[in-house]
Amino acid sequence: MAALLAGTAPLLAGGIERAPQSLNILFEQGNYAELSFGGADPTVEGPDSPPVGAPIPQRNTGDVANGYGFVGLGYKHQFNDALSAALIIEQPFGADVTYTPAADGGSFLLGGTRARVDSTTVTALMRYKLPNNLSFHGGLRGSRADAEVTLSGAAYGPISGYNVQLDQDWGRRLRGRRRL
Repeated sequence: MAALLAGTAPLLAGGIERAPQSLNILFEQGNYAELSFGGADPTVEGPDSPPVGAPIPQRNTGDVANGYGFVGLGYKHQFNDALSAALIIEQPFGADVTYTPAADGGSFLLGGTRARVDSTTVTALMRYKLPNNLSFHGGLRGSRADAEVTLSGAAYGPISGYNVQLDQDWGRRLRGRRRL
């Protein structure tokens, strides 16, 4: 898996985080709800090199980043002056990258390389506020992710054509923190 991720570094430059995972909703006053949504259509392109000795001029990779959308929902309930809870649903991680194959006028080095990552995270938190601005908060977080990555093109040498599909699955993590 490490070799796979290292090999996809050119394709996922900058990471796959699309939205920050914030706990700030716990510190809003009173009951509070928020809905966020957005989209992006980035342009990622650059020069590509033909195979060594090929009588073909250098060409551009074309735009390899596909557009995407995301949505988030958060609700905080203030039970009393000291106790509050929040539920956050978001899509914090993702990728959608496609290099056109060289045979179709795309990249020689990475043509045919694709990466798709989708995720959803659900976080349930509670906060207990003590006097003098000291509070404790903690909760549970469950994340679901699935992905498909295909490595293709001259840059991958003998592993060109490798494909992995990571099935959708949920993972859980306990969270606890103290804020001063």
